[in-house]
Amino acid sequence: MEKFGAELGVGKTAISKLEHGERTLTDQMINSICKTNWNGRYVNELWLRNGIGDMFIPIVDSELDALIAKYQLSSDAKLFIEKFINMKPESQEIILNFVIETAAAINSLRETSVNDTLTQEAIDREVENYRRELEAEAKGKKSSAFAEVNAEEKRA
Repeated sequence: MEKFGAELGVGKTAISKLEHGERTLTDQMINSICKTNWNGRYVNELWLRNGIGDMFIPIVDSELDALIAKYQLSSDAKLFIEKFINMKPESQEIILNFVIETAAAINSLRETSVNDTLTQEAIDREVENYRRELEAEAKGKKSSAFAEVNAEEKRA
């Protein structure tokens, strides 16, 4: 009751009097009730004044439908968004924290993978350099061995 009154800017005494029929809703209070977002839903003014129709109007649905069409989202995405919008703020916070933590973990894995790739590239470069050194050394030995054979042939 206090939370409801706080949303409307009135105390619990005023809400209690409304509940017990000791006071009637003013137009200003009706407008406040209908303009307040109650976990993603808005009170239907016709229902509040006359008891006609549904208690809540599907404003979120119509706004959501416009976004779904604009961004060409799937029906699964729409359902997810609807469920999220209608959650209590505490539950929304839990979902958001989960998504943020999961994204951070994925980014960390990707960074590790990139570092592993760079390490592998560094290893590949080092192996290639070592191969070239060995080839050069082998050519040098062949050259000196060839020179020794030529020198011996000339002596003979």
